[in-house]
Amino acid sequence: MDQGSLVREQIDAGAEFLDRIHASIPVKVAFWLKGTEEGRWALYVASDKIGSSPSIADYREMARVEREMDDPNLSQSRVRLIGAGEPLARAALELQRPPPRRPLTWYKGSPFGNISVEGAYLYPPEDRDDPWRGTSIMVFEEPAGEAYRVEFWPRELQVALPPGGWPRKVTRPAVVRVEGSRVTEYSPPEKAVPPLTQGDYERKALAAVEQLAGKLVRSE
Repeated sequence: MDQGSLVREQIDAGAEFLDRIHASIPVKVAFWLKGTEEGRWALYVASDKIGSSPSIADYREMARVEREMDDPNLSQSRVRLIGAGEPLARAALELQRPPPRRPLTWYKGSPFGNISVEGAYLYPPEDRDDPWRGTSIMVFEEPAGEAYRVEFWPRELQVALPPGGWPRKVTRPAVVRVEGSRVTEYSPPEKAVPPLTQGDYERKALAAVEQLAGKLVRSE
């Protein structure tokens, strides 16, 4: 892998890592950073749970998530757990202050916090406690009968592309078929989105169809 540039696969892998680890180590801010002296990109994950340095339990949790992901675009040597009060974390939070200042995604300049950097990618501030965060829900009405196809497209489509980047292969979405007021078919996503279950997808699909049906009735 080219260590000179941050690629889409690394950004996506980092986003999934943040989603998975958030339950045990709540993420305050996260970013990829390439220091002028390091020569490679590293993923920094800042949390209020971490003090001056991560605990053994924190490192074990990080290793567990990486084993479960088994993603070649993310290895333990590239992930750094830091406290939310560290200079690097404070620098990232400052760049993502609420409006009227627009949060930054890509940062090029030096210094960043207390080090000199070649560049940084900051993950947008998001509510990671929302299991549907970043999921596109699309409802299609079938030609005959009161039947609908509900598709849940994975988070990868929502991740910002780096400058000059290209979209990666789109994974198969979860699909729920609703007929009347009941689920008649369920197809799981190609890539699991924890902690969502089949029941979660089916309930969300029923709610989406009910909302759409209400709009169709009111428009007549």
